[in-house]
Amino acid sequence: MSNNKRKTILFALFSVLLFTISACSNKDDTEINATNSTSTEIETDTNIAYTFDDGTIITKDELLAPIRTYDNICSTGDASEFLNVYPAEVLDFCLEASGQETYEEYAEMLLYLYTQNYGTNFQLTNTFVDCQPLTEHELEKFCQFYEENMNLSFEPSYAFIITSEFNISFFDEDNSPMNDSDLDYYIAYFFNNNMYLDYFYIDTLDL
Repeated sequence: MSNNKRKTILFALFSVLLFTISACSNKDDTEINATNSTSTEIETDTNIAYTFDDGTIITKDELLAPIRTYDNICSTGDASEFLNVYPAEVLDFCLEASGQETYEEYAEMLLYLYTQNYGTNFQLTNTFVDCQPLTEHELEKFCQFYEENMNLSFEPSYAFIITSEFNISFFDEDNSPMNDSDLDYYIAYFFNNNMYLDYFYIDTLDL
């Protein structure tokens, strides 16, 4: 899989972390089979991303909510909504892995990493492309990963692998507008009445 733009920015931060997590994972057991289930697009409502068998719908905005919040944190350094991106246990794990002591310091570090590459005037956006729900077995492996690596025992109601287009708008040294884009992959999972973001387990999968 390729999260090139995200990984370029965060490589120094997560290189050791991702290596440790990958070493604990068995890719053969956690590969996602795209043929297990397919998303149902309804052309009459362009915001519907998926329809479950019972008729319940998931919108694109719902699946994009955690990554949009994360983009805002990275571009502003405002940590006030960090707990809408990660559960507390996961965020604490991020703090320990990055050597930061507070959510505010972690948010400021993310902002610093982006400004080092794109200056102080940039904008991050993610546009929905596709989604793939995790099967019951895949969801079990997802939960097992978090319990083994981050000491988080939970049972999300559901989870989706999201494909989105990640775009960075910025200005070059001549103050000319520029755009940098790439496909971005993450997992959006619903737990404790909140849609959360996964960038850790997704990176152990061979997509």
